[in-house]
Amino acid sequence: MMKRELIYFYWLTLFFSGVVLAGKGSVPQEAEKWNIISIVTDDQARWSIRAYGNRESHTPHMDRLAREGVRFLNAFVPHPVCSPSRVSFLTGLYSTRFGITDWISPEESEQGLGLPPESVTWPEILKDHGYATALIGKWHLGTLPQYHPTRHGFDHFFGFLEGGNRPMNPTLEVEGEIRQLQGSLPDLLVDDAIRFIDAHKQHPFALLLHFRAPHSPYLPVPEEDEEPFRSLRPTVPIEQGIDLKAIQTWTREYYSSVHSIDRNLGRLLDALERHDLSRKTIVLFTSDHGYMIGHHSLRFKGNAHWVAGGVVGPKRPNMYEESITVPLIIRWPGVARPNSEVLEMVSNIDILPSVLSMLGIEAPEELALDGRDFTPLIRGEKI
Repeated sequence: MMKRELIYFYWLTLFFSGVVLAGKGSVPQEAEKWNIISIVTDDQARWSIRAYGNRESHTPHMDRLAREGVRFLNAFVPHPVCSPSRVSFLTGLYSTRFGITDWISPEESEQGLGLPPESVTWPEILKDHGYATALIGKWHLGTLPQYHPTRHGFDHFFGFLEGGNRPMNPTLEVEGEIRQLQGSLPDLLVDDAIRFIDAHKQHPFALLLHFRAPHSPYLPVPEEDEEPFRSLRPTVPIEQGIDLKAIQTWTREYYSSVHSIDRNLGRLLDALERHDLSRKTIVLFTSDHGYMIGHHSLRFKGNAHWVAGGVVGPKRPNMYEESITVPLIIRWPGVARPNSEVLEMVSNIDILPSVLSMLGIEAPEELALDGRDFTPLIRGEKI
């Protein structure tokens, strides 16, 4: 009888020890899944962030993510224009598979171009595994009902379907209705992102926050975002025939728009801290492609315009490094070594397999991907 009681006590002790340890660890256990927040900015160059060497831009919260996580030094996009890049980011496939080879114009949207409903996105896979999913911000992958984000794995959508919007007082879809709201677009998007976190803090969630900024027009932004750059004479590319004053003005305005993102990123990170979610939330920060302001006598991205010799336009397709490189920063508590760097080349077609790997989710067997899992690089391993 004594022996049986001792055995019972032994297993009871192990059980409660396991419960206590699961509550104390910095890395979530199986019963406590990782959350993921994926932040994609629009037209943000890698060179616009202090963590990538800029000494004139103000990006303290992007820099904080880099200090607390891993910074990729050679992250690329296969197509340096908005819609194709977003296809690859969500599906792990080249956009040419879907016939999307340039940004989707309003006319093309009306004619039925968009991300096909039968395509598989990583938020859709996460939803099938019990995640609450949200897209807040820009979509730009079709405006017809069959292309709506809620047809691609998102439970919640707060944002806009087309490529453009106003940086102030934007028109957004809110609970299925189109409304004009008052305020700064980045502020409004993060307001809703925080509401989503508040509502889903007890369960695993995947939040995709797609800013319109710093896409042109860069202004207006709140005074607190523009003020740091009023007296700045920014360092800009010196190319033959460019209008130096115009390039410097655009750069100051661009930095102001970047600052509006960064300030709101701080608000988002504070919300995670407030709910004690930082320890179990992966934060991925990137852009849909790079950007140029005077580089190679061009402005914009892969469909840039001439800005030299008194000529503004027409479009000049390009694959310059400034167009195809993007910032990629991942904070993965307890896994990514703080303030670390990855030199190996990765692409945004690698996002789907990598996100699934980070979350411990198997890709569907029938899913053929162009991208590959780069999570070993985050752990300091080789692929």
